[in-house]
Amino acid sequence: MNRFLLPALALISCNAAAQTYPSRPITLVVPYTPGTGIDIIARTVGPKLSERWKEAVIVDNKPGASGNIGAAAVAKAPPDCTSRLRTIR
Repeated sequence: MNRFLLPALALISCNAAAQTYPSRPITLVVPYTPGTGIDIIARTVGPKLSERWKEAVIVDNKPGASGNIGAAAVAKAPPDCTSRLRTIR
């Protein structure tokens, strides 16, 4: 019985201590210039995500180097899942 009780208690304590996501504004990084197809999609989806998550969603264009500048910006962001990269694929 203890074999099943301990994992169940661990799950309950993790859920109680977890914060609701997102607790801060989300940044959608688009590694292409404004007005491109993926930028239009991100700007269309952004408000819908904002309504659903009850948190601000910011679309940030970082064009250049075939998308590497935007990817580097997300890679250097704090690991709190508030920066997301939006690409074509």
